[in-house]
Amino acid sequence: TEERTGAQLRFGKQLSPFVGVRTMLRYAETDITGLPWFAWFTYPPEYWRQAEGSTTISNLWGISRNTLDSPRDPGSGSRHDLEIEVAGLGGDNEFWKLQHDSAWYWSLDKDRKWILSYQTREGIGDDYGSSDYIPIQDRYYAGGTTTVRGYENRDIGPKSAGFFGWGEKVAVGGDMRVLQNLEIKYKVTDQVRVYGFVDGGGVWADMSDFDLG
Repeated sequence: TEERTGAQLRFGKQLSPFVGVRTMLRYAETDITGLPWFAWFTYPPEYWRQAEGSTTISNLWGISRNTLDSPRDPGSGSRHDLEIEVAGLGGDNEFWKLQHDSAWYWSLDKDRKWILSYQTREGIGDDYGSSDYIPIQDRYYAGGTTTVRGYENRDIGPKSAGFFGWGEKVAVGGDMRVLQNLEIKYKVTDQVRVYGFVDGGGVWADMSDFDLG
């Protein structure tokens, strides 16, 4: 069980009707509980290292551009977001993360019932200073309804077992993620939608491991 306590202080400003910027100061105290006393044999070290708890204090900066015709059910326009987070303003962890998210929507017929969309998301990160890894709760994962459908939650990407390979392999996340989603939507009624989609993505333990194959 992951227990997280914290707070966020956010400021934002609209530079134009479509473009906005934001900054956020984040404090998080994370602890993993419920691990058995023999966890260091059967769980990856990324888990039992967090059993001692850790504190992250970070600053995030972002810019976004949004021209969607609807925030909940878009039929045209695009949305783009770029953000960088730097942790190390105190606390136990020092790392940085850079993330990009873009989506485009096109109406394929004059009645705007057929909508084609494409989304691409990329993220990279790394530790620095006195830290030698990114905490497991701040790494990238993939699999599940919001990333790559057809896979279980966090099923894509690096997995590790315990000491000498004992125990079941579990997801430990990575420092790099790439996600691609192509989707077509048909508006049956004002309330009912039918979707067809192709999803793809990957998570890599380190940026040097990146391989589209």
